Amino acid sequence: MTLTGEVYTVDLSEKNHPKYKRLARMIEFETSQAFKDVPGFRQATVTNFRPGSVIATVDMKFQNTSLDQGLDEVLGATLQQYISDNGGRLGNLSVSQVEVVLPLTVDHCQPDPCVNGTCRNGADSFTCVCDDRFEGEICQTPIGM
Repeated sequence: MTLTGEVYTVDLSEKNHPKYKRLARMIEFETSQAFKDVPGFRQATVTNFRPGSVIATVDMKFQNTSLDQGLDEVLGATLQQYISDNGGRLGNLSVSQVEVVLPLTVDHCQPDPCVNGTCRNGADSFTCVCDDRFEGEICQTPIGM
């Protein structure tokens, strides 16, 4: 997203700088507010800022959900509508452009599908690493039964 009221400085290239942290927290909070009613939405995380007024890259995570074609348009429209409903602003930040680019991060391990094991998230699915005494796709079967 492009933040028109902000000026890019080298501080925004340093994730530990207070200016980076303040702006990231604000964007993450407001983006989470925009998506709070979207099924499966879990978290928004700013991954970087770059010049061009200030352009923020935000990674959005969703729990295991059936993602269909056109999701990028739906998410873009949701965020754009939230910004429009708030007078072109995300919190107190002026936003001129929103672009959603897939892939989005989907957490296939939430809720945890592994009954007796540890879930490992993958790009398109999950894998369960079973505890010593269990087997099966979701570690549901005691070994020897």
